[in-house]
Amino acid sequence: MPYENNVFINCPFDEKYRGFLERIIFTLSFYKFDIQMSITRNAAHDRLNEIAMMIRNSKFSIHDLSRNRSSEPNEFARFNMPFELGIDFGCFTYLKSRKDKSIAILDDTPHGYDQHTSDLSGRDIFVHNSDPDSIFEIIPAWLSRNTGLMYDSPKELKGFYSAWTLYYRSFLKDHKFNIKSGNKMDLWRFIKLLNTWLPGWKRENNYDDSGWKRN
Repeated sequence: MPYENNVFINCPFDEKYRGFLERIIFTLSFYKFDIQMSITRNAAHDRLNEIAMMIRNSKFSIHDLSRNRSSEPNEFARFNMPFELGIDFGCFTYLKSRKDKSIAILDDTPHGYDQHTSDLSGRDIFVHNSDPDSIFEIIPAWLSRNTGLMYDSPKELKGFYSAWTLYYRSFLKDHKFNIKSGNKMDLWRFIKLLNTWLPGWKRENNYDDSGWKRN
């Protein structure tokens, strides 16, 4: 998989975040980026080495730091996401061949990172305000800034996503999934199904991607 087209995703993988993650996956897949996530990899491999390799091999990366507070008394803080951001920043800083990396940092409030990761102060952070649909604005804006290409408007992209969700729900029903527990479809299969559906939908709807298509 080519470095120029890879996007590493560092985010929560629990059910509460699934709405965000599915929108991120949809947007990147719609624009023909290749998604890199540790959760889709071979469990027999060393997880940390896999993550470091994916970061090194991805020109783009998305790090969501919004999961920064405990939800229950005496709950341990989880540092995986800021740790992986640190690996990515180190890759960008110390490898001459990776000076063109583009890193998007997401949070749920404008200045929350000043409290939980204060070393990031002064950097541009994309704020989603705990609204999954904000992904349709954040990701294309970030991609446009770093590729010089124009992508669809948030409203258009949300409409494309609605078409996908209709198909996805129908698929779950036809294949005897419990629609209410549709989030339990593993991400690898979700991505495969999405990438099978997208080309046909674009043909049927005469979608022209020539404005943003990468060579």
